[in-house]
Amino acid sequence: MGKSFNPWRIRDVGDGNTGWVQGRLVGDPPLVAPISKRRCFHYNAFVADKVATATVDELTIEDETGRALVVMAGAVIQLDFDHGREGILGPGELIAAYGTCRWERDPAPTRHGLYRDGPPQRLRITGTSRVRLWVSEDVPGRI
Repeated sequence: MGKSFNPWRIRDVGDGNTGWVQGRLVGDPPLVAPISKRRCFHYNAFVADKVATATVDELTIEDETGRALVVMAGAVIQLDFDHGREGILGPGELIAAYGTCRWERDPAPTRHGLYRDGPPQRLRITGTSRVRLWVSEDVPGRI
């Protein structure tokens, strides 16, 4: 994975921390992989001796404690390739993201707490000029 892997649960990440967060991809994937025709958020495929690549601008991951937005600009993406020709990030897949983490108000909350909890929050994971964003489906211990 390139970085030591000791992921946080989403709710346990401190604002401004840098590290691994893992969760399942959620949402409606807008892309279609060229070989398998599976809907996805990112693909790399070897088609006619060329590499075809596409990715969304942002991913949303969730775990049992919350949700996080992964801003994909400049991301290094590590994929497993199916039959050596195509790799995708698909819905429901367990992934890990390494980057700088900040809390922000969630514009589309899926969970609501008590009124005294304040507005719903989501974690935003990005790369910066000092920290490269990594996204990987090579998650130790995944099911």
